[in-house]
Amino acid sequence: MDQQSMGPAELRRVASALPSGVALLTAATVPGGYGTTVGTFTLASLDPPLATVYLQEGCRTLELVPPRAAFGISVLAAGQADIARRYATRNRPDGLDGLPLWAGVQPGVVTLACAAAGFECSAIDHIKIGDHYLLLAFITGAWRRDAVPLIHHNGDLVAARSPMVVAPELPESGRRTLRHQVPA
Repeated sequence: MDQQSMGPAELRRVASALPSGVALLTAATVPGGYGTTVGTFTLASLDPPLATVYLQEGCRTLELVPPRAAFGISVLAAGQADIARRYATRNRPDGLDGLPLWAGVQPGVVTLACAAAGFECSAIDHIKIGDHYLLLAFITGAWRRDAVPLIHHNGDLVAARSPMVVAPELPESGRRTLRHQVPA
């Protein structure tokens, strides 16, 4: 098949061979909070600490996380596929009720307490790229637990397994934290 005849469905099928992390984006911009599953969270820069998330054009998240809004990213752990599926549908729950949450240092930010890692972010901008928007954000804080992350691979949600990856020793709380201030 040549590149010119490849449609979105075929491109999605081929791209499914590339494993991607699975995360829950959370925002406290509506009563009860808001969550959506994302598979495109990426650390874009270490200095300054920047992250990106791609969001489909027309999705509600673009309205709920405008530039300068605070939000959280929870890297889902193996065993949290049910959470990923619940917040991946268009008819996802309106709130975050029933989820164990950690309040962030930044007002209005929550992350999933049982996630493999969490990031506190402040949205910088939405940039249109094709049929998606790139949400560019400043990372204001981060933490991690000793947990196997959940990945999306070949259409399935599976535990990431790598004998080469050894998590560093973590404090008793199981959480390591990093903080940054949002630039003016």
